[in-house]
Amino acid sequence: GHTRSLNENVHSIKEELRRDFKQGFAEIDKRITNQNENTQSIKEELCRDFKQYFVELNKRITNQSENINSMRENLHREFGQCRKEIKEQIRDQSDSIKGSIELTKNSLETQVATLPSYAPKTDQEPTMPKEVASEGTTTKNWTEDPNSENQDPVRQRNDEEEEVGEDLLDLGDEYECREQKDASEKVSTYTNENIRQKREHAEKERREQLDERRDRIEEFLKYNRDVPEKMIRRLNYIRSEERFLTCSFCLAKGEHYSDGCPEYATVDTRSRRA
Repeated sequence: GHTRSLNENVHSIKEELRRDFKQGFAEIDKRITNQNENTQSIKEELCRDFKQYFVELNKRITNQSENINSMRENLHREFGQCRKEIKEQIRDQSDSIKGSIELTKNSLETQVATLPSYAPKTDQEPTMPKEVASEGTTTKNWTEDPNSENQDPVRQRNDEEEEVGEDLLDLGDEYECREQKDASEKVSTYTNENIRQKREHAEKERREQLDERRDRIEEFLKYNRDVPEKMIRRLNYIRSEERFLTCSFCLAKGEHYSDGCPEYATVDTRSRRA
């Protein structure tokens, strides 16, 4: 009887343990199911967040591209307007300079045309006045040779004034050519300098925007993946003089540093490995 009661107690204990095990496994299965559901929901939420982030990022990039294109069109229009205004100013200045030169030419031609009226009109050889000759001076005959010392002073003065007029005309032509050349050089210098400054400013803004976007993406990836910075950039090349070093995680020798191990990249795997 004692043995039978003992067997019954053992049987009851087994049944109780079986029930407890079943209940425990059921609870464990339930927890695992709940955790799987939570993990799935977290994955879906992260996927939605990633999709939304990249949609917003693409939208920003599109807006920035449109802004850059509009700025480029505005710059082209402004450059064309400035070029047109500069050409008009050069044309107006050239017309005014040509008008001034024409007036100067006409004035000089008029003055040169009136100069021969002072020359003697008779065919007689010029002589000194009688009053001067009577004072003991001799009458001097004038020659037509321009190289002679006895050339007519009136004709010599007319020739000198004609030469001065021709020199003034040549000087006016030279001044016109020099003014047009200086104006064209100034326009070319101003245009090239303006284009260079605008191009440098646009390139600087583009570099700043790209640096800012790269920093945001790196920060986002580092926060979500929990990966060290050197693993994100993947530029952790080992130096030649340190080829004897061994990685503390994967035990590879001379390939990479410990903080840039590609096999144990996350903090969790490195903690478990340590």
